[in-house]
Parts: sequence; C-alpha cells; structure tokens
Amino acid sequence: MKLSCSHVGDLMRVVVALGGNALLRRGQPMTAENQRTNVKLACDHLAPIGEKHELIISHGNGPQIGLLLEGGSGTVDFDCASGTIDEAIFPGEGGVFSVKGTYRTGQSGPIKVGQIFRSQPATYSGTITKEDMTLSVSLEDGTEVGPFTLREGAPPQLNRCH
Repeated sequence: MKLSCSHVGDLMRVVVALGGNALLRRGQPMTAENQRTNVKLACDHLAPIGEKHELIISHGNGPQIGLLLEGGSGTVDFDCASGTIDEAIFPGEGGVFSVKGTYRTGQSGPIKVGQIFRSQPATYSGTITKEDMTLSVSLEDGTEVGPFTLREGAPPQLNRCH
C-alpha cells in the first residue's frame, strides 16, 4: 500500500494505492480469499481516515492495466478487458485530459474462433504528472472503471482471465 497526502482547504486529500501484491502479507499465497480478508482489514484501518478527510483509493503502480501509446492513439490492456484510445492525449492545466476510445470486455490479445466480446464507446480521462498517469474509464452504458495508476516505463502486471 502506498500513501500520499495533500491539503485541500481544511481537508487533507489522502490517496492510497491498494491492489495486487499490496493485498497480500509477506509469504501469503495469492488467493481471492486472502485478498478479500486483507481488503477488509485495510478498510477497517482506512475508514477512520475517510471520516475526517477526502480519501481516494486506487490501484497502484500499474497492476491490472497496460497502456501503449503510439502515433496519437493507443491500446489498453486490462486483466479481463481491452480497449483503444482513438485520439492523441494533450494534457491541459494540471495535467488533466479526456479522450475518446473503445472498451471491450473479455480477454485482451488474440481472440479464439467463436469468442464474442461486447465493445462499446468509452471516455478515458485522468491526469498526467511527470512519469505517472491516473486513468479512469467511463463507458457508454454508465459503468465506471478505475481509477488506475500507471508509471511510465513500468511493465504492466496483468492477470489474464480465462
């Protein structure tokens, strides 16, 4: 778990990157049950902070997502989905951006014969600061995915769905 803080008026904004290996104790096997137990424990410790401050919890260091930007567009790989960014990203003031693309449920990479995945328009938005990007996805059906935190040059840590 990584933690960073900044002040917003009288409130403190606390950002916690929590996910992947941060949901395991040293030497603990990576199972869904262990991660659920550890999420509950983390929530018990973070809840008092959220009562007094603005608490933002996100995935940290790029697990569950990979992003490749080339020539004004990009491909996005998630654990069990994929997408495209169809516009060049030009961050505005404060590094904020919003671009159009697509999001497709199901495994990324090659598609097997007979596999059918639903693709829909999506808006990819977030902020860029130095080598970090925070990315959220808003789908046409109203579903929100993310936020994710990516670090430039860090390899994605994807757990492919089956």
